[in-house]
Amino acid sequence: MKLRLLLFLSILAVQSFAQVDNPVPEAIPASGILFELQEYVTIPISSGQEPKARINLLREVPDGSGRQFVNDLRGKFWVIDNGEVSIYLNPVVEFPDFIQEPGKGTGFGAFAFHPEFATNGKFYTSHAEAAASAPADFSPMEDNGIALQWVVHEWTTSDINAVPFEGTRRELLRLDFPYVLHGIQDIQFNPTATPDDEDYGLLYICVGDGGSSLNFLSANIQTAASYLGTILRIDPLGNNSINGQYGIPATNPFAGDLGSMGEVWTYGFRNPHRICWDTEGDHKMLIGDIGEKNLEEVNLGLPGLNYGWENREGTFLYDRELGQSLVFELPVDDAMYDYTYPVAQFDHDEGLAIVGGLVYRGSAFPELYGKYIFGDIPSGRVFMVNADELELGSLADIEELNFVDADENPTNLLQLIGTNRADLRFG
Repeated sequence: MKLRLLLFLSILAVQSFAQVDNPVPEAIPASGILFELQEYVTIPISSGQEPKARINLLREVPDGSGRQFVNDLRGKFWVIDNGEVSIYLNPVVEFPDFIQEPGKGTGFGAFAFHPEFATNGKFYTSHAEAAASAPADFSPMEDNGIALQWVVHEWTTSDINAVPFEGTRRELLRLDFPYVLHGIQDIQFNPTATPDDEDYGLLYICVGDGGSSLNFLSANIQTAASYLGTILRIDPLGNNSINGQYGIPATNPFAGDLGSMGEVWTYGFRNPHRICWDTEGDHKMLIGDIGEKNLEEVNLGLPGLNYGWENREGTFLYDRELGQSLVFELPVDDAMYDYTYPVAQFDHDEGLAIVGGLVYRGSAFPELYGKYIFGDIPSGRVFMVNADELELGSLADIEELNFVDADENPTNLLQLIGTNRADLRFG
């Protein structure tokens, strides 16, 4: 028995240090598809310093008007109507405690229109405020002090056509964050849900780990008892939450579990930056999760699963104690942990921070039909995979979309915009 125990420990030690220096050695190939970018609209600058604006989202309002809305992380909310750009709302003015510095985990994060906006006039926003601006609804399970808060609001316009906004607002949810990174990212309603679906009118809130792993606050993540590193799902028109300002859907996987937060829909993320749904087929939910020092992930979003962070990065073992920049081969007993792995991934030879995109189901570009389009935030590189091939248990092949200029010469986004950081976003 003693010999067997020593042998077992020896094997574990070897596995723990099976470091992987190049997680994805194969380079992403070119798809052969070339595109010329054309300017669509110019949003007013928000700073005299680079970047001149910090555009984060562009989304169409679901009222049949064709209007689109854009948020600047520095705090302004713009409406585009027949090519004309007008200010719709200014959170900097609305919220005295609004903060947009330091940049990566602050500002006016996201917005989402209720699917019945045309009749109820409701939309939702998220933004950052200074620590202790107001009592939080939830705080980290451990921290070294609170760095800031993220807040979700519901807005109700008295006239859906009014510009600027006219109406009222109310606070739904306020979360404390232990660090200035990885706050609330995307917020969205499932656009494929119909009024008969249980998912209809439920708001998804992507919440980063708040820098918990970076600061050795591991109790905050890898658990459905915490909001950090999760995707929440709430009913903004309900009232059975602790603060009474929103509802917890009974169909949420942890609803009624005394050891968990009922708001948690799925968990185990580092920084779930963007989500989208395929408008055809099984209406897959796809998540772009920004990695640490090695892997960027495309995940298939399903309820109640554990996507592995901070014990996994991509399809590899991650151990913060062994080094922030290292990954290792999976242990032989990996299956016992029941982690859910990405359906596509790329390493930092290709890009540093994934930006999730959309599944193209239009008719203007047949060669892109059925492709999930995504990219890399800093470099502006754009990638694609076949959406129908994104299945748990396998990794889909990624290809790159390339650009040409007006003279059909090869170029890239950094060259086109003349800076060293693209800050690429989709939708």
